[in-house]
Amino acid sequence: MIPLHIFRTTIRTISFIHRKVSAVRYVSNYVDSNIRRQILDCLQSQRICTSARYMATSEKVEPTCAQNDQSKEPIRFQTDGSEASQTSPNGLSETDVHPKASPPVSVLGMKVLDKEKFLKKVTVQALPVRRKKMKLLAKYFGEWTFKECPVTVKGMGTEKEKDFKIVVFHPDKVTCVEDLGEDFKNKLIEAEVDLSEWFEDDVELNYDSWKAKEILLAIIPKELGNVSGYSIVGHIIHLNLRENLLEYKEIIGQVLLEKHHYIRTVVNKLSTIDNTFRNFKMEILAGEDDTITTVKENGVTFKFDFAKVYWNTRLGTEHARIANQLQRGDLMFDVFAGVGPFAVLAGRRGVDVFANDLNPHSYESLLENATLNKINTKVTCSNLDGRDFIRSVMKPELLRRWQLDYMNIHKTFVVMNLPGLAVTFLDEFIGLLSDKACDQDEYPDHLLPFVHCHVFGKADDTRQAARELAEENLGESLPDDATIKFVRNVAPNKDMYCVAFNVPRHLLFRSDKNTTTSQQHANEEPPEKKMKPCDEQ
Repeated sequence: MIPLHIFRTTIRTISFIHRKVSAVRYVSNYVDSNIRRQILDCLQSQRICTSARYMATSEKVEPTCAQNDQSKEPIRFQTDGSEASQTSPNGLSETDVHPKASPPVSVLGMKVLDKEKFLKKVTVQALPVRRKKMKLLAKYFGEWTFKECPVTVKGMGTEKEKDFKIVVFHPDKVTCVEDLGEDFKNKLIEAEVDLSEWFEDDVELNYDSWKAKEILLAIIPKELGNVSGYSIVGHIIHLNLRENLLEYKEIIGQVLLEKHHYIRTVVNKLSTIDNTFRNFKMEILAGEDDTITTVKENGVTFKFDFAKVYWNTRLGTEHARIANQLQRGDLMFDVFAGVGPFAVLAGRRGVDVFANDLNPHSYESLLENATLNKINTKVTCSNLDGRDFIRSVMKPELLRRWQLDYMNIHKTFVVMNLPGLAVTFLDEFIGLLSDKACDQDEYPDHLLPFVHCHVFGKADDTRQAARELAEENLGESLPDDATIKFVRNVAPNKDMYCVAFNVPRHLLFRSDKNTTTSQQHANEEPPEKKMKPCDEQ
């Protein structure tokens, strides 16, 4: 017979190393059946725990000729020796493919939500602990308890419940008191917890017991992948589902809607971003047909129609990073302002802002957001093509500032946040002031535009690709003090960068700009022009 202390040590060691894997199953895969029978004798005389007895009684099935086919899974048995009754489509029992605390295996492949199929009974281990000791033991209970599912066990009478709290352990981590390990058990004993009151009980889980992620993992077949992520824009969840998940789109939308109580609409992206207005087609999967939403970012409130404008929740840090470089009295030109994440935030900091966007819906939201945040006197908005904005708004304002505020020490910034196209607008700075009667040597340094141009780098070396794109459109190398700041990864071998540099004086006043390019842009017919201070709306 195996000495009891050796068996206990084995169980504790394996449980410590494989906390997320049942020590029972681990041992049963590696312990000879004769030894397991000896362990059973040991258990019958010493009573260690139910799960350990299960390990000892679970006989391995000797494969027959038919079972020697390695492509087939072996038959699994329950503790009474009968075959597992509930199996998944591939023949595995529920406990083989799903942890005990996961939704039932029967929901796999569900496309129409049926909450009744999420009913499931689970055996949990529990321990009464005096309420006054809970604060002391809370940090030890952390990873072991069954937090995910609100369950009730029938362990104590009403009177005792006043002084005691039942700690319910996660069924996939704790199957008996031995799973806690000696150190944890000693802490419990020191806290005067009576381990002899350890008990188990059956609890019933249902649809409300699981989070959206757990439900979707149980529903969608593993080979299809899963919902990798989504954006939350006000009351809207925005998905970009892969094609192989589209057959599950309705149930995905319904689950996400029900599991996020503040969400009213779930949408899925249908197309890539339109390069003209930077919006995309979308379909509503669940909830209200309402895409007008309000978002708070960096302490600023924005209101817009998400179906008609561009908004990226992942750029909040970049918006704040650039705004933090600005000071009260600085001048900023936002060439592709969208609904105002850079412009309105800068206006809140006391910066004089000229903001522009070609999309009329973005322009209207830009006006509204400036007023909503009470900085409409600091932001002048326009609805122009980017090139036309640089020529007809930025250029005259730079000259006006030079004539009126020559001694002004504040800086001039240009933000160009249109990563797919912004870099192609850099050639507008070549010779921008060459036709004006001002001496380039007299032109003050603080009015030399400091440009933040966002660009996609697509290559093995994405940073170098971003640099080369900027230099190609400027017609020369970037200044030595230029920076290329990584913003975010977009796709494999595709990253977003912010190329930041002072436009060199000689470039602004250069008279030999490529005449072909200049004439081509000059012949372009600009859209209807709108420009007004935001307080005139």
